[in-house]
Amino acid sequence: MPEVNDDSIKALYIQNSELISTKGIQLKNLEVLKLYCNTHLRSIQNIVSCTHLKELYLDDNPKLDISPLEQMVSLTKLKLDTCQDIWPIQNLIGLQTLDLCCNTITDINTIIKLVNLSDLTITLSWQIKLLQQQNNINIDPLNKLLNLKSLSLKMNWLKNIQSLQQLINLTSLDLSSNQLQNIWTLRYLTNLKELDLSYNKDLCTITSLSELIKLITLDLHHCQIHSIYSLRTLKGLENLDISKNNIIDVFPLEHLIKLKKLNLCNNQIINYQSFQRIIWQQYEQKVRCCNIEYMQVWGDNRKFQLVKKSKSQR
Repeated sequence: MPEVNDDSIKALYIQNSELISTKGIQLKNLEVLKLYCNTHLRSIQNIVSCTHLKELYLDDNPKLDISPLEQMVSLTKLKLDTCQDIWPIQNLIGLQTLDLCCNTITDINTIIKLVNLSDLTITLSWQIKLLQQQNNINIDPLNKLLNLKSLSLKMNWLKNIQSLQQLINLTSLDLSSNQLQNIWTLRYLTNLKELDLSYNKDLCTITSLSELIKLITLDLHHCQIHSIYSLRTLKGLENLDISKNNIIDVFPLEHLIKLKKLNLCNNQIINYQSFQRIIWQQYEQKVRCCNIEYMQVWGDNRKFQLVKKSKSQR
Protein backbone atom coordinates (compact mmCIF):
# COMPACT_ATOMS: atom_id res chain seq x y z
CA MET A 1 0.00 0.00 0.00
CA PRO A 2 1.11 3.64 -0.45
CA GLU A 3 3.03 4.98 2.54
CA VAL A 4 0.88 6.77 5.09
CA ASN A 5 2.96 8.81 7.52
CA ASP A 6 0.84 11.77 8.59
CA ASP A 7 1.28 11.97 12.36
CA SER A 8 -1.96 13.96 12.72
CA ILE A 9 -4.02 10.90 11.74
CA LYS A 10 -5.55 9.22 14.79
CA ALA A 11 -8.04 6.86 13.13
CA LEU A 12 -7.69 4.76 9.97
CA TYR A 13 -10.20 2.39 8.32
CA ILE A 14 -9.24 -0.03 5.55
CA GLN A 15 -12.01 -2.25 4.18
CA ASN A 16 -12.40 -4.70 1.27
CA SER A 17 -8.94 -3.95 -0.09
CA GLU A 18 -6.27 -6.03 -1.83
CA LEU A 19 -3.92 -5.22 1.02
CA ILE A 20 -1.35 -7.93 1.83
CA SER A 21 0.47 -6.16 4.66
CA THR A 22 0.31 -2.90 6.59
CA LYS A 23 3.93 -2.12 5.80
CA GLY A 24 3.18 1.36 4.50
CA ILE A 25 1.43 2.54 7.67
CA GLN A 26 3.78 4.74 9.73
CA LEU A 27 1.44 6.63 12.03
CA LYS A 28 2.99 7.29 15.41
CA ASN A 29 -0.14 8.87 16.87
CA LEU A 30 -2.67 6.39 15.49
CA GLU A 31 -5.23 5.46 18.15
CA VAL A 32 -7.88 3.52 16.20
CA LEU A 33 -7.30 1.07 13.35
CA LYS A 34 -10.06 -0.90 11.63
CA LEU A 35 -9.14 -3.56 9.09
CA TYR A 36 -12.35 -5.11 7.71
CA CYS A 37 -12.71 -7.86 5.12
CA ASN A 38 -9.22 -7.68 3.67
CA THR A 39 -9.12 -11.27 2.49
CA HIS A 40 -5.46 -11.14 1.36
CA LEU A 41 -4.07 -9.43 4.43
CA ARG A 42 -1.30 -11.50 6.03
CA SER A 43 0.90 -9.21 8.10
CA ILE A 44 0.37 -6.37 10.58
CA GLN A 45 3.92 -6.51 11.94
CA ASN A 46 4.75 -2.84 11.47
CA ILE A 47 1.64 -1.77 13.42
CA VAL A 48 3.69 -2.59 16.51
CA SER A 49 5.39 0.78 16.04
CA CYS A 50 2.05 2.56 16.61
CA THR A 51 2.63 2.85 20.34
CA HIS A 52 -0.46 4.99 20.94
CA LEU A 53 -2.85 2.48 19.37
CA LYS A 54 -5.82 1.91 21.69
CA GLU A 55 -8.44 0.23 19.51
CA LEU A 56 -7.82 -2.45 16.90
CA TYR A 57 -10.55 -4.14 14.85
CA LEU A 58 -9.56 -7.19 12.80
CA ASP A 59 -12.75 -8.47 11.18
CA ASP A 60 -12.78 -11.15 8.51
CA ASN A 61 -9.10 -11.21 7.59
CA PRO A 62 -8.82 -15.00 7.29
CA LYS A 63 -5.15 -15.20 6.26
CA LEU A 64 -3.86 -12.81 8.89
CA ASP A 65 -0.94 -13.71 11.16
CA ILE A 66 -1.95 -12.30 14.55
CA SER A 67 1.34 -13.03 16.35
CA PRO A 68 2.39 -9.33 16.36
CA LEU A 69 -0.49 -8.66 18.75
CA GLU A 70 1.64 -9.85 21.66
CA GLN A 71 3.67 -6.64 21.39
CA MET A 72 0.72 -4.23 21.24
CA VAL A 73 0.51 -3.62 24.96
CA SER A 74 -1.17 -0.22 24.59
CA LEU A 75 -4.42 -1.77 23.33
CA THR A 76 -7.57 -1.29 25.41
CA LYS A 77 -10.06 -2.58 22.82
CA LEU A 78 -9.60 -5.50 20.43
CA LYS A 79 -11.95 -7.22 18.01
CA LEU A 80 -10.69 -10.44 16.50
CA ASP A 81 -12.54 -13.04 14.46
CA THR A 82 -11.94 -16.15 12.35
CA CYS A 83 -9.33 -17.46 14.80
CA GLN A 84 -8.60 -20.84 16.30
CA ASP A 85 -5.77 -19.80 18.61
CA ILE A 86 -5.55 -16.54 20.54
CA TRP A 87 -2.24 -17.03 22.37
CA PRO A 88 -0.75 -13.67 21.19
CA ILE A 89 -3.17 -11.69 23.36
CA GLN A 90 -2.29 -13.32 26.66
CA ASN A 91 -0.14 -10.42 27.92
CA LEU A 92 -2.35 -7.55 26.78
CA ILE A 93 -3.31 -6.77 30.37
CA GLY A 94 -4.54 -3.29 29.46
CA LEU A 95 -7.45 -4.69 27.44
CA GLN A 96 -10.84 -3.56 28.69
CA THR A 97 -12.96 -4.74 25.74
CA LEU A 98 -12.34 -7.98 23.86
CA ASP A 99 -14.58 -9.24 21.06
CA LEU A 100 -13.86 -12.78 19.88
CA CYS A 101 -16.91 -13.27 17.70
CA CYS A 102 -17.19 -15.83 14.92
CA ASN A 103 -14.29 -17.99 16.04
CA THR A 104 -13.59 -21.67 16.59
CA ILE A 105 -11.85 -21.27 19.93
CA THR A 106 -12.04 -24.09 22.46
CA ASP A 107 -9.28 -23.06 24.88
CA ILE A 108 -9.64 -19.65 26.52
CA ASN A 109 -7.02 -20.07 29.24
CA THR A 110 -5.10 -17.40 27.36
CA ILE A 111 -7.36 -14.68 28.72
CA ILE A 112 -6.92 -15.50 32.42
CA LYS A 113 -4.35 -12.71 32.79
CA LEU A 114 -6.64 -10.09 31.25
CA VAL A 115 -7.99 -9.06 34.63
CA ASN A 116 -8.94 -5.54 33.49
CA LEU A 117 -11.53 -6.79 31.02
CA SER A 118 -14.96 -5.27 31.56
CA ASP A 119 -16.56 -6.28 28.25
CA LEU A 120 -16.05 -9.72 26.70
CA THR A 121 -17.67 -11.45 23.72
CA ILE A 122 -16.94 -15.04 22.73
CA THR A 123 -19.17 -16.33 19.96
CA LEU A 124 -19.03 -19.46 17.87
CA SER A 125 -18.42 -19.19 14.15
CA TRP A 126 -21.76 -19.18 12.32
CA GLN A 127 -20.43 -21.77 9.87
CA ILE A 128 -19.95 -24.28 12.69
CA LYS A 129 -23.36 -23.43 14.10
CA LEU A 130 -24.93 -23.96 10.69
CA LEU A 131 -23.31 -27.38 10.39
CA GLN A 132 -24.52 -28.30 13.89
CA GLN A 133 -20.96 -29.00 15.00
CA GLN A 134 -20.39 -28.69 18.72
CA ASN A 135 -17.53 -26.47 19.83
CA ASN A 136 -17.16 -27.76 23.41
CA ILE A 137 -15.60 -24.59 24.73
CA ASN A 138 -14.51 -24.65 28.36
CA ILE A 139 -15.56 -21.40 30.05
CA ASP A 140 -14.09 -22.18 33.48
CA PRO A 141 -11.25 -19.63 33.08
CA LEU A 142 -13.84 -16.85 33.08
CA ASN A 143 -14.23 -17.12 36.84
CA LYS A 144 -10.95 -15.20 37.17
CA LEU A 145 -12.25 -12.14 35.34
CA LEU A 146 -13.98 -10.51 38.27
CA ASN A 147 -14.14 -7.04 36.70
CA LEU A 148 -16.41 -8.15 33.87
CA LYS A 149 -19.56 -6.07 33.51
CA SER A 150 -20.73 -7.26 30.11
CA LEU A 151 -20.39 -10.83 28.84
CA SER A 152 -21.71 -12.46 25.67
CA LEU A 153 -21.39 -16.22 25.22
CA LYS A 154 -24.11 -16.80 22.67
CA MET A 155 -23.90 -19.71 20.23
CA ASN A 156 -21.38 -21.81 22.13
CA TRP A 157 -23.37 -25.01 22.80
CA LEU A 158 -23.04 -24.38 26.52
CA LYS A 159 -24.75 -26.76 28.93
CA ASN A 160 -23.07 -25.71 32.17
CA ILE A 161 -22.55 -22.13 33.35
CA GLN A 162 -21.52 -22.82 36.93
CA SER A 163 -18.19 -21.05 36.41
CA LEU A 164 -20.02 -17.74 36.01
CA GLN A 165 -21.09 -17.76 39.64
CA GLN A 166 -18.20 -15.54 40.73
CA LEU A 167 -18.90 -12.80 38.18
CA ILE A 168 -21.04 -10.76 40.53
CA ASN A 169 -20.24 -7.44 38.83
CA LEU A 170 -21.97 -8.41 35.60
CA THR A 171 -24.71 -6.03 34.51
CA SER A 172 -25.26 -7.52 31.03
CA LEU A 173 -25.20 -11.22 30.10
CA ASP A 174 -26.04 -12.89 26.79
CA LEU A 175 -26.38 -16.68 26.91
CA SER A 176 -28.68 -17.03 23.93
CA SER A 177 -28.55 -19.94 21.50
CA ASN A 178 -26.97 -22.45 23.83
CA GLN A 179 -28.18 -25.74 25.33
CA LEU A 180 -28.93 -24.64 28.86
CA GLN A 181 -31.38 -26.50 31.08
CA ASN A 182 -30.19 -25.50 34.53
CA ILE A 183 -29.62 -21.80 35.19
CA TRP A 184 -29.51 -21.84 39.01
CA THR A 185 -26.08 -20.14 38.90
CA LEU A 186 -27.72 -16.92 37.73
CA ARG A 187 -29.29 -16.28 41.13
CA TYR A 188 -25.89 -15.05 42.34
CA LEU A 189 -25.57 -12.41 39.61
CA THR A 190 -27.77 -9.91 41.38
CA ASN A 191 -26.38 -6.85 39.58
CA LEU A 192 -27.69 -7.96 36.20
CA LYS A 193 -29.75 -5.39 34.32
CA GLU A 194 -29.87 -7.13 30.94
CA LEU A 195 -30.20 -10.88 30.44
CA ASP A 196 -30.72 -12.84 27.22
CA LEU A 197 -31.56 -16.55 27.48
CA SER A 198 -33.42 -16.85 24.20
CA TYR A 199 -33.08 -19.91 21.99
CA ASN A 200 -32.18 -22.27 24.81
CA LYS A 201 -34.68 -24.80 23.59
CA ASP A 202 -34.37 -27.11 26.59
CA LEU A 203 -34.88 -24.40 29.19
CA CYS A 204 -38.11 -25.03 31.09
CA THR A 205 -37.62 -23.60 34.58
CA ILE A 206 -36.67 -20.02 35.43
CA THR A 207 -37.26 -19.92 39.19
CA SER A 208 -33.68 -18.77 39.83
CA LEU A 209 -34.44 -15.47 38.08
CA SER A 210 -36.69 -14.32 40.92
CA GLU A 211 -33.71 -12.85 42.78
CA LEU A 212 -32.48 -10.69 39.90
CA ILE A 213 -34.47 -7.68 41.00
CA LYS A 214 -32.30 -5.16 39.11
CA LEU A 215 -33.26 -6.60 35.72
CA ILE A 216 -34.57 -4.07 33.21
CA THR A 217 -34.46 -6.15 30.03
CA LEU A 218 -35.15 -9.89 29.89
CA ASP A 219 -35.33 -12.02 26.74
CA LEU A 220 -36.67 -15.56 27.11
CA HIS A 221 -38.13 -16.15 23.69
CA HIS A 222 -37.98 -19.53 21.99
CA CYS A 223 -37.49 -21.68 25.09
CA GLN A 224 -39.78 -24.27 26.71
CA ILE A 225 -40.99 -22.21 29.65
CA HIS A 226 -44.35 -23.13 31.19
CA SER A 227 -44.57 -20.79 34.17
CA ILE A 228 -43.56 -17.16 34.62
CA TYR A 229 -44.61 -17.02 38.26
CA SER A 230 -41.02 -16.32 39.37
CA LEU A 231 -40.97 -13.10 37.32
CA ARG A 232 -43.47 -11.41 39.60
CA THR A 233 -40.62 -10.12 41.82
CA LEU A 234 -38.84 -8.34 38.95
CA LYS A 235 -40.68 -5.08 39.40
CA GLY A 236 -38.03 -3.06 37.58
CA LEU A 237 -38.55 -4.89 34.28
CA GLU A 238 -39.25 -2.57 31.35
CA ASN A 239 -38.66 -4.92 28.41
CA LEU A 240 -39.80 -8.54 28.41
CA ASP A 241 -39.90 -11.06 25.58
CA ILE A 242 -41.43 -14.43 26.48
CA SER A 243 -42.71 -15.31 23.02
CA LYS A 244 -42.56 -18.83 21.58
CA ASN A 245 -42.86 -20.72 24.86
CA ASN A 246 -45.54 -22.89 26.48
CA ILE A 247 -46.90 -20.27 28.85
CA ILE A 248 -50.52 -20.67 29.92
CA ASP A 249 -51.05 -18.11 32.67
CA VAL A 250 -49.81 -14.53 32.33
CA PHE A 251 -51.43 -13.17 35.47
CA PRO A 252 -48.04 -12.65 37.24
CA LEU A 253 -47.39 -9.83 34.79
CA GLU A 254 -49.70 -7.55 36.74
CA HIS A 255 -46.89 -7.14 39.28
CA LEU A 256 -44.50 -5.73 36.67
CA ILE A 257 -45.56 -2.13 37.02
CA LYS A 258 -42.75 -0.64 34.89
CA LEU A 259 -43.23 -2.79 31.79
CA LYS A 260 -43.04 -0.81 28.55
CA LYS A 261 -42.44 -3.48 25.90
CA LEU A 262 -43.92 -6.94 26.07
CA ASN A 263 -43.97 -9.82 23.59
CA LEU A 264 -46.20 -12.83 24.30
CA CYS A 265 -46.55 -14.22 20.79
CA ASN A 266 -46.97 -17.94 20.20
CA ASN A 267 -47.76 -19.25 23.65
CA GLN A 268 -50.57 -21.39 25.05
CA ILE A 269 -52.36 -18.63 26.97
CA ILE A 270 -55.84 -19.80 27.90
CA ASN A 271 -57.22 -16.76 29.71
CA TYR A 272 -56.96 -13.75 27.45
CA GLN A 273 -59.89 -11.98 29.07
CA SER A 274 -58.17 -11.65 32.43
CA PHE A 275 -55.05 -10.42 30.69
CA GLN A 276 -56.91 -7.81 28.68
CA ARG A 277 -58.47 -6.58 31.89
CA ILE A 278 -55.02 -5.96 33.34
CA ILE A 279 -54.01 -3.95 30.28
CA TRP A 280 -57.12 -2.01 29.36
CA GLN A 281 -59.00 -1.17 32.55
CA GLN A 282 -56.84 1.82 33.23
CA TYR A 283 -59.07 3.56 35.70
CA GLU A 284 -59.37 0.81 38.26
CA GLN A 285 -56.88 0.51 41.09
CA LYS A 286 -56.19 -3.14 40.40
CA VAL A 287 -54.59 -2.26 37.05
CA ARG A 288 -50.83 -2.78 37.12
CA CYS A 289 -49.50 -2.61 33.54
CA CYS A 290 -50.72 0.82 32.45
CA ASN A 291 -47.20 1.94 31.42
CA ILE A 292 -46.98 -0.53 28.54
CA GLU A 293 -46.19 1.24 25.26
CA TYR A 294 -45.88 -1.76 22.96
CA MET A 295 -47.23 -5.27 23.21
CA GLN A 296 -47.75 -8.19 20.85
CA VAL A 297 -49.93 -11.18 21.58
CA TRP A 298 -51.19 -13.79 19.17
CA GLY A 299 -51.84 -17.49 18.98
CA ASP A 300 -54.73 -19.93 18.89
CA ASN A 301 -56.54 -17.65 16.40
CA ARG A 302 -56.66 -14.83 18.95
CA LYS A 303 -54.77 -11.66 18.26
CA PHE A 304 -54.45 -8.24 19.72
CA GLN A 305 -51.71 -5.70 19.57
CA LEU A 306 -51.18 -2.68 21.75
CA VAL A 307 -49.10 0.25 20.60
CA LYS A 308 -48.08 3.36 22.49
CA LYS A 309 -51.00 5.06 24.17
CA SER A 310 -51.51 8.79 24.07
CA LYS A 311 -51.71 10.77 27.30
CA SER A 312 -55.44 11.30 26.76
CA GLN A 313 -55.93 7.53 26.80
CA ARG A 314 -54.08 7.03 30.06
